[in-house]
Amino acid sequence: MKHFIDAQTAQKLVILTRDETLSRLPTVIEPENIPEQLGGTFEYEIGMLPSLDEGIRGGLQWIKSSQVTLPPGPLKWTTDNEGRRIAIAIGSLKGEPRNIPFAVLNYKQKPDVLKT
Repeated sequence: MKHFIDAQTAQKLVILTRDETLSRLPTVIEPENIPEQLGGTFEYEIGMLPSLDEGIRGGLQWIKSSQVTLPPGPLKWTTDNEGRRIAIAIGSLKGEPRNIPFAVLNYKQKPDVLKT
C-alpha cells in the first residue's frame, strides 16, 4: 500500500493487525472515546450523530436558530469571501446533491480550550 502514496505520507503510516490495533488505540485515544467493538467503552451505533460539547456549541453560530446539533451525513468546512469558516452538509439527500451551509465558526467566542 505504501507504494501507492507519497513517500513522506507513507513514513507516517502504521499498519497493524486487529489485535495490535486494540492494544495500541488506548495509547493515543482515551478508552471512553473508543467504540466498544474496538475495545473501548464508548457505546456507538452506526449512523449515530456526534454529541457536541458546550465549548464546541459555543464556538458555532447556527444558521438556523432552531438547529443545535450537526446534520446527518458528510460535512465539510469551507471559507467564504469574508474569511469566515462555514460548516456545510454535503453528499446527497433523497437522491439529490446536498450543499447546505448550517453553521459559522464564531472566532469572537473561542472555546476555553483554545484560550492561551
